[in-house]
Amino acid sequence: MPITKALTDEQIEALFSFVRSKYVDHYDVQVELVDHLASEIEQQMAESPDITFGEGLQRIYQRFGIFGFSELVEQKQKAADRRARVLWWQCVKYLLRLPFLIGSLIGGMLIYICFDFLEGDNFLLINASLALSAIVVNAISVYRNRPSRGYRLTSYQYNGILHFWNMFHFQAVFVIADWIMKTYPFEVYSILVPLLCWISWLGFAASILSFKRLAKEQRRLFPLAFA
Repeated sequence: MPITKALTDEQIEALFSFVRSKYVDHYDVQVELVDHLASEIEQQMAESPDITFGEGLQRIYQRFGIFGFSELVEQKQKAADRRARVLWWQCVKYLLRLPFLIGSLIGGMLIYICFDFLEGDNFLLINASLALSAIVVNAISVYRNRPSRGYRLTSYQYNGILHFWNMFHFQAVFVIADWIMKTYPFEVYSILVPLLCWISWLGFAASILSFKRLAKEQRRLFPLAFA
């Protein structure tokens, strides 16, 4: 949302400093709050010219109650969490639609062939090694596309948590697959283990796609944070 130009640059910067002093750390929330505060102050000063900038700010801040901006920040964090999960599911569905479904199925077939060719333990070790390599490469990509120093974005925080979850996700796949091979006969685990690995890689691919979409969106909304 655009910030009103009725206030001076110094006053706008003072609003940003005020918002930061109230423990609002994420730039996207800061911009929204500053936009709101600036609009309200502009209206108050237009209706009552004797009101100073500082008085108008304090009057508006009192409306937020004893918790200040904390409730709004919490709402934005929950919304960002939901947004990250919804975007991830959208990308999963995207990979399961034509023409991308063909590539997803080919990947599943390759996993099944590799599992059939290799011994179970060797397959799991190779799969875990490839997963670790993919996580490292993806982490480097996320790091390179992060906002500039001093700018934190709520959506990046929760999308970053989603990527961090991939590490534990692949570890869980390794443990579950190992348990399946020790519990069930070959006829069963020869299908379940490749299927489990295919689902895990599908989820990982969805997280990469969701991050790319998010990064593109955030660069459009907050270009200053990436300058």
